[in-house]
Amino acid sequence: NPSSSYINRVSTVFNNDGGGVRGNLKAVVRAVLMDHEARGLYYRNQENYGKPKELLLAFTQFLRSFGVQKLDGWKSRTGASMIGVYQFYYLENVLGQAPLRSDTVFNFFAADFVPADSHFISNNMVAPELQIQSDTILIKYSNLVRTSLVSLEKNAILDSGSSLSSFASGRNHTKHNFYINLDDYANINDSGRKETAVMTLLQHLDRKIMGGEMPAEYYTALKTHLMNINYGKTKNKTEAKEMIRDAIRFMVSSSFYMIQK
Repeated sequence: NPSSSYINRVSTVFNNDGGGVRGNLKAVVRAVLMDHEARGLYYRNQENYGKPKELLLAFTQFLRSFGVQKLDGWKSRTGASMIGVYQFYYLENVLGQAPLRSDTVFNFFAADFVPADSHFISNNMVAPELQIQSDTILIKYSNLVRTSLVSLEKNAILDSGSSLSSFASGRNHTKHNFYINLDDYANINDSGRKETAVMTLLQHLDRKIMGGEMPAEYYTALKTHLMNINYGKTKNKTEAKEMIRDAIRFMVSSSFYMIQK
């Protein structure tokens, strides 16, 4: 919801890039991205600043953050062994959208969509991306993240006694065929001090997926939850895995992650 002043500044550049040229799109893009309303901390800290991430982009960011790779050897619809190809099965049923699968040429949502919420209505604000973020879709998104962490993580696959190639060969086009990698987190409990390990984990994830700006109340809530996970002294590795998975999943389904600023 850019201000009228912001729109005016950008349209002025479209009409004249400063050198008498109209329609210089390079100058227009620069004006959009470099405007003080787009970059200034004063604006970013305002309540209404930012935009919801499309769930497909939120999921893509999660995958890229944790080293997503292709599973080689899964079977196509015709039984061919697929090499070098990602497979995301009917994401539109899970996330409400999938690449190149919009129902119309006007995108997955209406540009003028106003959520049925008094804050948006009273302030005459639009939030197009929220049109497809129903309670059901958000739950499916969270479940997909957990599935990726539990069943489609490299170490989880190898710990089950399967190689990546044999795991892939048993899968077909009706499944998500990719894997992520949590190697960086293998030694979380080696310090022998759980609280230190938890804070190290949260600080690392904050930098990795929150831009190092996760609010203090998020730290407190996540730390409290992770410290309460207890599998007993004989299952430190299992406990550490669950802590890592929960920390990641709760972060990438949080409002701070889901709202782009």
